[in-house]
Amino acid sequence: MHGSEYRGKRSRRQRPCPAASLVAMRTTSLRVLAGFASVCVVVGIAALATSPATAAASCEASIVPPTGAPGDLLLAVTGEPGAAVAVGIHFDGGTGRPLVVRQVAGQWQRVMIPIRNGAGTIQLQDAVTVGDRTWAVGVLRNEVPMAGWLQGDRWRWSTPIDPGGTEDEFLGVTLAEDGTLWAVGKHQQGHDYQPLIQRYDGSAWHVVASPVVSGSAVLKDIAAAADGTLWAVGWSVHDGGVTVPLIERWNGSAWVVEPTAGSGLLSGVAVDAEGVATAVGWDDSMTPARPIAFASSGGVWAALTPPAPSGRLTSVLASVGAVIAVGTVSGDTGIPQPLLVRGIGSTWSTIPPTENPSLGPVDPGGDVLNGVAGTADAFLAVGTRDTAEPFGSLVVSGGC
Repeated sequence: MHGSEYRGKRSRRQRPCPAASLVAMRTTSLRVLAGFASVCVVVGIAALATSPATAAASCEASIVPPTGAPGDLLLAVTGEPGAAVAVGIHFDGGTGRPLVVRQVAGQWQRVMIPIRNGAGTIQLQDAVTVGDRTWAVGVLRNEVPMAGWLQGDRWRWSTPIDPGGTEDEFLGVTLAEDGTLWAVGKHQQGHDYQPLIQRYDGSAWHVVASPVVSGSAVLKDIAAAADGTLWAVGWSVHDGGVTVPLIERWNGSAWVVEPTAGSGLLSGVAVDAEGVATAVGWDDSMTPARPIAFASSGGVWAALTPPAPSGRLTSVLASVGAVIAVGTVSGDTGIPQPLLVRGIGSTWSTIPPTENPSLGPVDPGGDVLNGVAGTADAFLAVGTRDTAEPFGSLVVSGGC
């Protein structure tokens, strides 16, 4: 989700994610997420400076019943816990269909999504809720950007612009204060990518120019501040596979690239009600991979000290004075486990989720959290869990 008060991605942001080797996920859904380096760390901003992560004594989280059907891959969540909407893709054998589930009276209900003739595999990768409408964006067959919205229990498709080429997709979405919907992702040019940015004004989609970024560049997430500023984050890959963070800002009339330091990729960004932005990701240039975080105060971005000793952060939500970020970490066994951290004041702390014995044994394949929604006081995270089937959904409820 993206907002500090359940306004979707206005002041938070989420995600899910494209990726490729977040361990043993037996699906193509995490195509872009892992396999890219993450950022190095220097100093923190006072509001979110960091020390080595410790257990958060005042926070708790627990794994709760999933969405139900084997083959559900949840990539993003938005809205208020208890009335949230999660999106992703459902696999039945080799066939993938767009997945939208919503919480009604605390229970997950599947939304029927009409599939256009010849649509093939559609993956929804991010979502934002404002009022009674939830927008979601994604990709058709890894080639065509897709978007649609849920109102009540009815889904409707929209028609973004397909810029052509081989691979074009949306990865992140937010709603600005003026009601404009913004979506970001990637557009293939030759063998490389450049950022794809589009906006929807309520009647039509429009391509918005991004500055040309050196290397092969992707925008993974986007968040909106109350003053109209937009932040989009991702990464660019250069000669030798060196990956560096990418941050772009909408100044009201154009997108500009913001200076960043270090190596790595950024996967999630959120903005709190006071306009403080936080971006998270990871640095794969180290072994093991290490989470990274940046914070912006007054429009100046600075790297924070690592939120945890190891792992990858995929999504973040921001409340005033505190953030919650989620992802995955490989413990001593090497098996990926859910990673949840809270940043508050000058300290990052981990929030170990409690297993639910009633959900049965877990196969030793690994868990990944891809999205988080709510506030720092009450949040809901979603992702993927290895099960007796190829995989199933993972849902974690928590609060501080």
